[in-house]
Amino acid sequence: MNCDGASWGNLGLSSASCVLRDDNGKWLYGYGRKIGWCNPFWAELWALFLGLKIVWVRRIRKLVVEVNPQAVVEVCC
Repeated sequence: MNCDGASWGNLGLSSASCVLRDDNGKWLYGYGRKIGWCNPFWAELWALFLGLKIVWVRRIRKLVVEVNPQAVVEVCC
């Protein structure tokens, strides 16, 4: 699962996106969504949260997660 969040400036309009692929790299599911106003860190967290929600609903049991900032990994793990 590749997740990415983006924000226009430090506190601006933001979006989140995520792509799920199988172990061969075949595309399974993806989304892009406006999430309102936030900073880049929260946009990344929203992308991760929304991606994990999809994983939960689809009952995916094995998962490799890729996110951009190290800060997100440190907060979540």
